[in-house]
This record gives sequence, C-alpha cells and structure tokens, in this order.
Amino acid sequence: MPVPARNFGGRSTMRYPMMARLTLALLASGLFSTTVLAAAQSLPGLQSPVRVTRDVDGIAHIQATSEHDMFYMQGYIHARDRLFQMDVNRRTADGTLAELLGPAALANDVQLRTIGLDRSGARTLAALQADAQAGDSVSIAVLAAMQAYADGVNAFLERSRLPLPPEYDAIEITTVRPWQVIDSINVGKLIAFGLSFDLDDIANSQRLGAFQQALGPQAGAALFFEDLFRSQPFDPASTVPDSGGDGGSATPPKAGVSGATAATAAAAAVDSPIEVAPAAYELARRYLESASQAPTLRTLLDSDRTARGSNNWGVAGALTVSGNPIIANDPHLTLDHPSTFYPTRISSPGYDAIGSGFAGAPFVIVGHNRNIAWGPTTNPLDVTDVYLEQLVPDASSPSGLSTLFQGQPEHVIPVPQQWFANVIGDGVPDNTVLANQDVTLIVPRRNNGPIVQALDDGQALSVQFTGFSPTRELETFYLWNKARTLDEFRKGLERFDFGSQNWAYADRQGNLAYFTSGEMPVRSDLAGNSRVLPPFFIRDGQLGLFEWLPVTTPQPGQVLPYQIYPASAMPSVVNPVNGWFVNANNDPIGNTLDNDPLNDRHPDVPGIYYLNPGYASGFRAGRITARLNRLFSEGDGKVTVED
Repeated sequence: MPVPARNFGGRSTMRYPMMARLTLALLASGLFSTTVLAAAQSLPGLQSPVRVTRDVDGIAHIQATSEHDMFYMQGYIHARDRLFQMDVNRRTADGTLAELLGPAALANDVQLRTIGLDRSGARTLAALQADAQAGDSVSIAVLAAMQAYADGVNAFLERSRLPLPPEYDAIEITTVRPWQVIDSINVGKLIAFGLSFDLDDIANSQRLGAFQQALGPQAGAALFFEDLFRSQPFDPASTVPDSGGDGGSATPPKAGVSGATAATAAAAAVDSPIEVAPAAYELARRYLESASQAPTLRTLLDSDRTARGSNNWGVAGALTVSGNPIIANDPHLTLDHPSTFYPTRISSPGYDAIGSGFAGAPFVIVGHNRNIAWGPTTNPLDVTDVYLEQLVPDASSPSGLSTLFQGQPEHVIPVPQQWFANVIGDGVPDNTVLANQDVTLIVPRRNNGPIVQALDDGQALSVQFTGFSPTRELETFYLWNKARTLDEFRKGLERFDFGSQNWAYADRQGNLAYFTSGEMPVRSDLAGNSRVLPPFFIRDGQLGLFEWLPVTTPQPGQVLPYQIYPASAMPSVVNPVNGWFVNANNDPIGNTLDNDPLNDRHPDVPGIYYLNPGYASGFRAGRITARLNRLFSEGDGKVTVED
C-alpha cells in the first residue's frame, strides 16, 4: 500500500515505501499506465500539482493547471529521458561539444563557432527580451515558457541522488552545466540550420572549376551543365499546380522536357558562360575539405547521397468518407539514436497539444490540438549565398582588416574564440583544457556572416544566411499549439523566419491548406533580370552587383534586414480546387520542370522569381499522387484514414 509523501507542488502525493528518491512509477491501467509522481520533497518552482501519465508506448502525457507548470514538467521529463542528447545538441549548436566528447569534436566546434549559431541565438534571445519588455504578449508568453522549461530541466539536474546517464561515466563527466533559455533557442537554431543552410554554392563552384581547369572555360561549362547540373525533377509532380491552384504565380505551370532539352535549358539559365576564378576554385576546394571533417557540415555535404526525405499530403472533406479533411505526414530527419523527435502531449487550461517536439525545447513542433493539425516537409529555399571577398589591411578596423566593396573598405569585426576539450581517459573527472584559440572574422554586410576560408593574398569566402538574424521560429509553435482557426495559424506562420518548410494544414472547420514558410531574400541582380552569375554559385562580393536588397517595406513579422518575398509569392494553396495536395520535398510550384530555375516571373516579386535551383527527384511525390488518384477513381471516390 502507498503511504503519504511530502508535498509535491503544494499538495500531498503518494510515495511507495520502496522509493527513496523522485521517480516516475509505471502502473498498468488499460491503454494508459498511470504514472504517479512521487517525491521525497517538492520540486522547487513547481506551483501546483502536475499529473504525468505514460501510455503503452511510453509517451508522456503532461496535465497541469498552468502553462508554467506544464512547460516546467516538459523540461523535467525531457531531461529525465534525454539529458545526454540535449547536452550534445546544445553543445553542437554553440560549438562546445569537445568540452564533452573530447578532442575528436574540435573540428565540428571550430566550424560551428565560425558559422555562429551561438551568435544568432544570442541575437534571438536579445530580440525576444526586447519585445517582451515592449509588451508583446506572445514574446512575454514564449520567454516565460522557455524559462519554465529550463527550470524543469534544472530541477532534474539538482536531484543530486539521481545518477547522470551512463554516457557521462564513459567520458568522465560528473557535472552538467545548468540549462538556460539560450540553450533551447540554440537547439531550435541547430535543427533549422540543418534544414536550410546549404553549401551547394561552394560545391557547384568547385565542380565547375574542376571541369574548366581540365577542359577550358567554355567546354568545361558546357560539359558541367550537360553532365552534372540538373534542376528538372525526374517526375513532374508539383504541389500547387497538381492541386488545381496556381499559388498566385503569373508564370503558367511548365511541362517537363527531354534530357537533351534539359541540358540546353540548364546552360541557358545564365546570360553568358560562367568562369570560376582560380582563387574561388581553390577556396572552395579548401573549404569543402575542412568542412567534411565536421560531422554537422558533412551531413549537409552528403545530403544528395543519403536516402532521406519527408512526405505529406492532404485530402479535403469532400473526398473523405467522414466528410472531414485528412492530412498525412511523415517527416524524416537523420536516423539518430535516440530519435531527433520526442513525442508528447502537453495540456493546461486553454492549451492542449499532442505530437512530436525536440528534446531541449518546449512546445509541440509537429502534431495537432483540439482544433487544427499541421505537419511539415523541408522546402529547400535558397537562403544562403557565398561571396568572393578581398581582405585588405586597415588600421582603423577593430580587426585590422576590411573588405573592399565598390572600391571602399568596410570593417571586418573580430570575434576572439577559445576552444576547450575534455581529457578522456586520464582518470580525472571534468578535466577540460584549452585546445585552440583563434579569431572569427565577421562581415556586417553579409547579415553578420563570417569569413569561412581565406588565402594568403587576402581573397576569402564569406557566407550570407537568413539564419544569422534574430529569428523567431519557436514562437510559431507556441501560437500553433493554441491556434483555433486558419487565420490564427497564419499569424503563427509569420514568425517562422528560417528553416523553410512545406506545411500541411487541416482544421475542424473543414479547411485544408498547404503553406511555405521562411523568409526568402530578394537579390539585386535577379530583381534587375540579370542572369550573369546565378545564386547557386560563389558570387562576386566587391562590385555590388549581387547583393540582397535592403528592406524598404517590412512584411508582417519580418526580422531579416533585407527585402523578402511577400506571403502572396510563397507557394501555397487554401482549400484546393482538386480537393487534395501532395508534397514530398518536390518542386511546390513547377518552376524547375524545364530545367531552368531562372526564367519565371511573379506579379509580387521584382524581376526573376527564383526559389531554388532544384528539389527532390519527384519520385515519392509522383507515387503518392498516383496512389491518391487511384483511390479517387475507385468506388465512391472517397477515402479513409486507413486507405
């Protein structure tokens, strides 16, 4: 029989005699196992009782009387189940992984600290705090949620009688640094970074340069576009056109083209043959070599060769037996153990969401509440540009260096760096030593992006990326977890700034929709209809011909200090005419079906309407489309979830 325990969150709970410390006791009870939260003493910071149950699959269902306690317990449960994973992810993001895993992780730390997710995370936190201080209700709630989550993680860490997960024993770590709000922001940044940052500009330039070194500029370019470069998918399935919509595009849907025509179209995507400068080729070669030593970047480099991909599709109520819309979604990330996703349900008055999130951050990221459902696939919008810069000595610059822009020096900002590494195998716990130190150089013009590679003569590569801004994607999920209508979902979408996705949506009112999220910059050359140097190659950084245009009229929720596409120009369809849509990382609007991603127009975008040089092969989208059409052609033409 249980006996009374000391108060847990203000009320007495039950403690089983065999329990000597805080535990989660599993008792079988139908579909759910009743989880009794028992405590030898109350958890600090928990305001009221919280009930946590585990279903037969081990998924935690958290029921609280306030959002504070709900997020507090979500942090506690995440730490209980996934502490080591959380620690690895936050340290990967902020470039301190070697302090945990030892010198083998230094290459990854150097690359990630150079790119600067920790710096962009700090900008995001500062912006969130500023918005909260200015009275923005969403920022206030999200900041409070993340602080409560951090407090819950730390409550677990402070239970000194609970041993750390066994992974820490193997690396001689006995203490874990407290969790902070910035850690959750950085975990979110890391996930979004992996879904949107790309190195294709560098890889394309290195490959084209290799062809040109072997065959000469013109013959090398011709063979590159004939042999290697392809925008056209193998299957023409396109999300918005196939659904019966046009996404607001002024360009009619394209037809697929033959292989020979595709090669000609790809070569015609530029106004004159591209020639990769020897310095650009050498910088690209060196950077790809060093980046391949960092597992986080190697994953991006290998993305074309690894079998992964996400799928979603939606069917309107007019085509379902129940009369309600159905969406199906299976988002795929890398196959890790434990899984990147963490399924859970979190509920409190006015808040009830279930689905999957990420250990290390609050909220449900993919799932549904009582009114709406949503699910993503990755949309590879081109939001990364790489520039060939010229560094020159400049005594007036804080770094002693400047870049040349239109003949004028612009200061490069230094960020001193120190990297530490855990000494594993010496028998001394928590023994970290200084392993390296250097200076990261920041180019303010490139959205505060870094110099990632340089030659002795001062020629260098800089990176410009939307993710360097104070982005607010975690705020999106707080709003979606509570959203009741399509309009409320759209308001949340305005805060999803980077980590571009294709979102499937359905609600209790019968709405079915597809949206693209993320801020897409307007490039000056494309706005002027120039196709001299496409944005999927290394671009010249001195002449001022290939810049992101400065913002003049911000879009709702915009954080990027550059002009971006309005929502009307982002592929989407609401209540599609055909009653269904499909996305499997394929071209959402058909811009690449003719193998030329630079010959489209949109009434709300100046000049060339460009989204990406290429998408997935289209095979998965084509197969799903064929299966749906077969189901619609059988019997009464209506489908069920089981179908």
